[in-house]
Amino acid sequence: MFKRVFFDICAGCNARCPWCQTGNKTRQGQPLPKGAIAPEDFARALDYMFSTEMINQKTVVELYNFAEPFLHPQFQEIIKCMAHSGLRFALSTNASCLKTFSEPVLDRLAYITFSMPGFSQGSYDRIHGFNFETIKSNIVAILKNFRECGFHGHPYISYHVYQFNTEELEDACKFAADNDLGLEAPYALFNDGKWTVSYLDGTMPYEQLRRAGQDLMLHYVNELLAQQPANFVCPQHDILTLNERCEVLLCCGVSKN
Repeated sequence: MFKRVFFDICAGCNARCPWCQTGNKTRQGQPLPKGAIAPEDFARALDYMFSTEMINQKTVVELYNFAEPFLHPQFQEIIKCMAHSGLRFALSTNASCLKTFSEPVLDRLAYITFSMPGFSQGSYDRIHGFNFETIKSNIVAILKNFRECGFHGHPYISYHVYQFNTEELEDACKFAADNDLGLEAPYALFNDGKWTVSYLDGTMPYEQLRRAGQDLMLHYVNELLAQQPANFVCPQHDILTLNERCEVLLCCGVSKN
């Protein structure tokens, strides 16, 4: 029985994050991957997981992994499927797309995460590539609409800490407090299993390693590894990860290819 399921409902992401396998392709000018699960197939996948006792009513279905869920062309229909299932669910978004609802279908939304790479246009130019003022406006509008449509869960900002955005954190905290948002500030990571391995084993290409040293907080990695117990198991080991084709991924850090 899985307590959590990561389920990408579409294939692509429009952010240009250089340290994410999805965003890096967007940054390099490659077209957004096509593909989104049809609402009827999504509902059938949920039914199948219920019937095979892979999930139950205590499971939280998180509608994201490598993709931006708000890009789904039938996003509202997917959410209605979740409402009909009775399952709790979660969303994570870069807030570049404004999606709203006209009926109370969000009472089972456990939380929504707004992923931010800083709190200035300079930081957005460096990572996501969006207009910063538009992002702030969208976050406020999404929160207002979602709360009007039944959302009473936990909204928060995931402020990804880079070497260049630490001084912006205070302004982000103020924005969060003004809009009744929580805030967490994890270090930005390599969002690609292969890049992580190449960094750890010393095979990462020099130019990529040089930029990583300018952007990412890597000073703690060796100390963290030294503290790892011999019987360490990834805390996400018991999470089921699915892509938009309902294919099972090895884990949330490994691409569908």
